[in-house]
Amino acid sequence: QQPRRLICFERVYLEMSSSDSEGESEKGAILKQRLQMFKSRRLTKLTEQKLVCQIIMEQDYLEYIGLAEELLARGWKIITTGLQTSHTDQDLDNNANNEILFPNVQWCSYSKAAWEAVMTGQLITNHYYMRSGIIRKSDLAVLLQTKYHDTMPKSHVGHLSSQIHKKEFIQLIHELVCDDKIWILKPGDSSNANDMHIFNQSTVGKVVEILISTSRESWKVQKYIERPLLSSGVKFHLRAWVLAVGNLKVFLHEQVIALMASKSYNLDDLEDLCVHASNHSVQERAGVQCPTSYLLQDLTEHVDSIPDIQEFNEDGKAEKVKVGGPWSTKIWQQLSKIVRRVFDCASELKHFSRVFKPLPCSFELFGMDAMVDEDGKVWLLEFNCDPDLKVFDAQWQHVARDILRDTIDTAVYPIMGISGKQRTSGYHLIFDIDEKHKCCKKTEAMQAEGDALVD
Repeated sequence: QQPRRLICFERVYLEMSSSDSEGESEKGAILKQRLQMFKSRRLTKLTEQKLVCQIIMEQDYLEYIGLAEELLARGWKIITTGLQTSHTDQDLDNNANNEILFPNVQWCSYSKAAWEAVMTGQLITNHYYMRSGIIRKSDLAVLLQTKYHDTMPKSHVGHLSSQIHKKEFIQLIHELVCDDKIWILKPGDSSNANDMHIFNQSTVGKVVEILISTSRESWKVQKYIERPLLSSGVKFHLRAWVLAVGNLKVFLHEQVIALMASKSYNLDDLEDLCVHASNHSVQERAGVQCPTSYLLQDLTEHVDSIPDIQEFNEDGKAEKVKVGGPWSTKIWQQLSKIVRRVFDCASELKHFSRVFKPLPCSFELFGMDAMVDEDGKVWLLEFNCDPDLKVFDAQWQHVARDILRDTIDTAVYPIMGISGKQRTSGYHLIFDIDEKHKCCKKTEAMQAEGDALVD
């Protein structure tokens, strides 16, 4: 069975200096410029086309290790730019007849996606054009605070576009630390714990100095989880893999990894990120070699206590998934609830065009970070675009490759409308916008029927 789409574009690589993953707002002018560029290029109607994937990535980017090899093994042809792989360039550009190859799929960084081709159904890409409401810390907090305020630790967002706004936000921070609680200040659009500051009443002055001198406009202050669940006395967080497909189904992978901090947990030194942040990037910057990590299914063997977690019945599908033992399964079920809540909010009509816009020819893999507290409650921390699979160290590389294989089976082939699934996927459907719309229509019909009876 062949792909439905027979129109492809002339091979072109677009560079773009900004994207929403780099902390700048998407603007309609950017898309308009792309449209104009592509309209000036000749579109070619092709006969039945081979499966071709264009992979564009930075030399030091490790997210897609094993991707080219997997696609080649399935009979795809690969067009590459700067790809690091065990295959030679001749093997990758496997085009013995020197024919012009037009990709069906473009797997690349956000800034290199050919958006006009994606939005006109000629090309599949591994990003959504508009998803800032999910991947930006400040926007995500705002998105959830009305409907699902207990999903994240208590958060306040400041947009410091003027001196008045900056003064008000600083005043808020002074009020928050009055009860001697601990808070975290983060830029609303950063990653890898950059410019993250943990503070309380005695150290709030340093945070205020940072805000006074900053040129950043978007900031979030969030309640610090002071009683995290520990493993051998250190903090950890969970990295889960969330796959959004088309317009719109959302899946959560059953493989979740727990990433450990490198120093014993304490509240004496709030400036030592090796104590308070378990990001691998933080540990690597501190010179820690091979930070410790465990799979969720094995986590019960490594945590210092196993808090009792109550059953919940928010989604019957999630309850059928088993991840290790009963305790690990309950943690995974809480993660699935968080995913459902995020996309339930993001898919509200009032948010569609502003913070998240599903596209039928797009898919995207997100890295969702969460933390478990001493009571066994899972708190959402953030969603990350372009999650780096190198968090799986050597012993878990097979898991990283399984996630890539499952992403191909769950996203690429279904969007193309062809059958290519070769194995049982580790992804489980968590959110389906069609099901949501059916439920909404059913609710509206019941309400109308009730109103009619009242009348």
